[in-house]
Amino acid sequence: MKNHFFNKELFFLSSKVLIIILFVLCFILFSIELVLGLKAKKDEELQESYQDQTILMSYERTPIESLFTTEENIEFARGYFTDEKRFEMFLHGVERSVLPYPFINNLETTADYNSDTKNIVVIGDSFVWGEASLNRNELFWRQLERMLRTKGYNVRVSAIAAEGASAYEEMRWLESGVIEDLKPDIVIFGYVCNDALKPGSGFGVVPVELEIPQLRLVKKICPNIYGKLYHYIDAKTVYSRKFGDAYADENSWVSVLDGELRMYYQTHFVEKLSDFSKKNDLPAIVVTLPNETNSPLYEELFKPMSEIFAGSGISFYDSYPSFKATCSRKKHRNNIYVNVRNVHPGSAAHLFFADFICDFLIKDFSDILGEPANNSLNSKRITVNEIMPGKVHIETVFESDTKSEYVVSYPNINEAHYLFGAEIKPYCLRYPISKDYIKLSFENPVNISNVTISGAEAEKTVLYYTVINPKLGYDDGNVYAWGSTGKDRLKWEAPGTDKIASLCIHLDTPSRITITISGRVDS
Repeated sequence: MKNHFFNKELFFLSSKVLIIILFVLCFILFSIELVLGLKAKKDEELQESYQDQTILMSYERTPIESLFTTEENIEFARGYFTDEKRFEMFLHGVERSVLPYPFINNLETTADYNSDTKNIVVIGDSFVWGEASLNRNELFWRQLERMLRTKGYNVRVSAIAAEGASAYEEMRWLESGVIEDLKPDIVIFGYVCNDALKPGSGFGVVPVELEIPQLRLVKKICPNIYGKLYHYIDAKTVYSRKFGDAYADENSWVSVLDGELRMYYQTHFVEKLSDFSKKNDLPAIVVTLPNETNSPLYEELFKPMSEIFAGSGISFYDSYPSFKATCSRKKHRNNIYVNVRNVHPGSAAHLFFADFICDFLIKDFSDILGEPANNSLNSKRITVNEIMPGKVHIETVFESDTKSEYVVSYPNINEAHYLFGAEIKPYCLRYPISKDYIKLSFENPVNISNVTISGAEAEKTVLYYTVINPKLGYDDGNVYAWGSTGKDRLKWEAPGTDKIASLCIHLDTPSRITITISGRVDS
């Protein structure tokens, strides 16, 4: 019998199968590339639809002097105002704070506090300050207070924060009168990846893009797929330096893991906070505040922090594993960031932080919190305590548990408005309803039975609202139309939802209107 080492038919069949497989793989590859490209284009268009003032307006509600508390903020302003004259106007046009720390003291609360109230002070940077947030009642430290008081714990949570602050400025604030002024029973520092950079470093050196020879062809043919691959490979090389020493610069925000910056952080923050905590018998906590759910870089950056704090007497909590498990769920996807143009924490992230901190405080610090009461200690008063834009004038006529009334001056958006000497156009919020509006937010969400608006221009009023999504537990940013009816005196009946977080009002012309809100605040 003759042995056949080459089967022509089998060869051609195998070749065809291989070609088909290669074709299918290429089709799948380029389909993925196309989908990623379309998604990137859609995200870019969505970003463009956002109005810049949703970012700029956040500065209006914060004491301007807080921007002067760090060297980082001076450098931020220098970069923000390309015109030197405008920068000088910013630098010298406002008075510096009489306080040596940026206490967020213009967000009023009506809860009852007394001599038995335990004071919790949260210290941090823009993640605590609430960069670009349109309702600071949804920031995690405000929600933390409501959560604890709902459970019967008699606490008050205050915040000290400014954009760009490093851990060293935050430590200086704690040493500059916080003990005497706020008498904290617990102090909590929010840790963000760039906190350990030396004062004045801002965001530090941005690590250079790694050159990955093995992926050059992928980068050239499928740049969107390459971007996804690079995202993970880049994070995994923080320690190994496999593709070069791209992170070695001591001023890089990832180099807190080793080298000179780690020693600097331990000496100038960890040891100082440890000594201060022991000297003043003040429990100190550091908790990580991530804003990415699928970045292996966070795992690399946060895990070693527990080693840095080991033996210091400072309680360190890394929230990232829980954050990843909770906020990576599809339903939270659109609320991780404050908006698509700003990657600061959004409503989903803030609710998570509040829940996470609340849990470990009750578990590990119950001796300080004290015994809980049998009922909620939150205020039942219907109260508007947050207004956007920040310069909108509002007068309180009266407030009660069932009805409150305010007189609001709707602004003239055609007039020139300035922030740090730079003109803002348009003045009011616009996203997502594509028309100007002002936003009045409640200290505690309200179950509204009706809203009445009166005034010369009342019949031109269009009313909207935002709500605490019952499936998500937070305001998801959707703005719902309530409509307009009648003349001279307008009345809107309950929209069929329990927890309204904010009222959004549109008028075609500037006018003074009186707003009467009836309803109740649930626990």
